[in-house]
Amino acid sequence: MADIPAASPVPRLYVVTDRRAVGSVETLLDRLARAAAGLPPGTMAVQVREKDLQARELLALVRKVREVLNPWNVPVLVNDRWDIAAAAGAEGVHLPESGLPPGEVRRVWSGRIGVSSHSFERLEWLADADFATFGPVFETPSKRAYGPPQGCDRLRRAVGDSPIPVLAIGGIDRRTAPMLRGTGLAGIAVIRAVLEANDPAAAARELLDLAGI
Repeated sequence: MADIPAASPVPRLYVVTDRRAVGSVETLLDRLARAAAGLPPGTMAVQVREKDLQARELLALVRKVREVLNPWNVPVLVNDRWDIAAAAGAEGVHLPESGLPPGEVRRVWSGRIGVSSHSFERLEWLADADFATFGPVFETPSKRAYGPPQGCDRLRRAVGDSPIPVLAIGGIDRRTAPMLRGTGLAGIAVIRAVLEANDPAAAARELLDLAGI
């Protein structure tokens, strides 16, 4: 196999896991591998976000995800738990808005740092991270706890105000992706639009094309 170039710290496609949405860990791993195999090198990163798992279960899952994605050099980040990420040899951590400040994590760990933002009030807090997700941009069941959809106008403002690259998250699918054109996004974060697709790689390529990313 030819050498695969190192992935950018800012993914164009950020796939967030939800094993229950696809039915099983085995199906999740299969869909992730098929997405990675069909995308250009450096396009994709994965966030393991399985909040119901205990530490040992989460560690085991992160190691499985890293193993299955290793042939394509896809970075794996772990939601919230930088300690689990470090123990699993993962490339990074994704910090929730209510979690540790990225600057504190940066002091003790050299991995990549993604952060979630749901408002404008804390954009300066992001400066020590590599990239941020902003949303929910559109209506989506997984993000209802974070309030009503932000919409594209607020997303565009967040992109302009943020000190780091921004990825849109929340309700991105074939219908909504074209609305993201011209917002200045670095990438998109998705769950179901890729993981529930019969052809995950084709679905991912279509979304990126529709969004102009």
